[in-house]
Amino acid sequence: MSKRSDVEKALGFFQKALALDHAGLADSYVLLGVLYLHPPREVFPKARTFAEKALEPDETLAAAYRSMAAIRNLDWDWRASEADFRTPAKQGKLNCPSGV
Repeated sequence: MSKRSDVEKALGFFQKALALDHAGLADSYVLLGVLYLHPPREVFPKARTFAEKALEPDETLAAAYRSMAAIRNLDWDWRASEADFRTPAKQGKLNCPSGV
């Protein structure tokens, strides 16, 4: 039998994996719009939604901040974009699984 702490630890790993999935989906929607494979006005809101979902369980997830920074850059919100790009460095979390 598993201990309660083991199950809770496993749950934490699944939540982290889900957050990374949301960040990856955000990046994918950004690329669809940037490459004009789908209309940007349709896919950028989806990208923002997934980036926000990625930050919900873990506000220190570098990949989610990078995704949000890319979206804000496309919105021409330069200050917010720069802040999102810098946040992981301030937290000492520079491990980002993919790049935009």
